[in-house]
Amino acid sequence: MDKTTATKIRNFVADGGTVVMTGNSAVMDENGQVFKTTRPGLLNDVFGIRIANYEETESMNEVSRKSFSGKNLEIKFGEKNIKLQSSRFDVIETKTAETLANITSLDKDYPIITKNNYGKGKAIFVGLPANESVLNILLDDLINELNIKKGLDVPSGIMARQIDENHFLYLNVTGETKQITLKGKLRSILFDKNYEDVFSIAPYEPEFVEIIK
Repeated sequence: MDKTTATKIRNFVADGGTVVMTGNSAVMDENGQVFKTTRPGLLNDVFGIRIANYEETESMNEVSRKSFSGKNLEIKFGEKNIKLQSSRFDVIETKTAETLANITSLDKDYPIITKNNYGKGKAIFVGLPANESVLNILLDDLINELNIKKGLDVPSGIMARQIDENHFLYLNVTGETKQITLKGKLRSILFDKNYEDVFSIAPYEPEFVEIIK
């Protein structure tokens, strides 16, 4: 995290934006040196927390209340209990932030997702390396809370963008063929093919389709 980036994030939140940061972020400065100040470096006041250190999950599971082992954790987020695996987690001390979720499978509850109001906006910290099990739920909640227009409904591993009313761009970023459902008569602009209601995208390939009126 350098000062320029930190300033952009700080101003974005102060002006009403919502930012989400995950573990392993803002650990080192622009010279690759670990911050000597409180983490997350240069932004601890924006997120309203202090990260003292991190713990290794396997070691902490020796005192698991639920007899978990290895990298297994359970997180309570609202009414949801999320089971996942993570090699480590941040030990978070809340200052002005509120706790949204706790790890509940260890010797005690550990805050793991926090939210802090800063200026007109919000800064949310997830004390785990980026994890789909947690982020999907968190981001779905934020999409609803912030009234963000959702993107196209596509399988995991597909990037998609609606260019206009009749044109759709896709990219398969996985090593598996993916099937896309899009109702109507369709034409592939890239491959000069016609489809109806459904089509497949090969691994690591794009597709650009047009709805035929």
